[in-house]
Amino acid sequence: MITKDQCKMINSILDKTYSKFNLDRIHVTTNTQEEILLNYKQEVNAEAINTFSSLFRLWNHKFKNLSEQWKEIYEPRKDIDSKIYKHLDDEPTEQEWHEMLKTMNNKSALGISNISYKLIKKAGDKNQ
Repeated sequence: MITKDQCKMINSILDKTYSKFNLDRIHVTTNTQEEILLNYKQEVNAEAINTFSSLFRLWNHKFKNLSEQWKEIYEPRKDIDSKIYKHLDDEPTEQEWHEMLKTMNNKSALGISNISYKLIKKAGDKNQ
């Protein structure tokens, strides 16, 4: 049984390639509209962090400024018991997992992992 580097084994079985790139320079436009090329490692890293943090920042959703119509839409529904959401993040039990696997079609389309249900079922309990 493979106990180390299982990710590498799965990627090999699924014929996935691992690609890596080296960011060694970056082209930026300054506030004065001057275009410069940064090629010092510290400058490139700092600019990359700055760019990604501005792209993937938390958005100001402005829920406080919603119209009354939208406030009504986003209001929690009174006819739904909020307790039903309590265990959504719980891990499935082993029994629930096996019951789910039994119901899955072996010919279903592959998910993002590219691992079929047929392969998961054949992997056995310890590898699932």
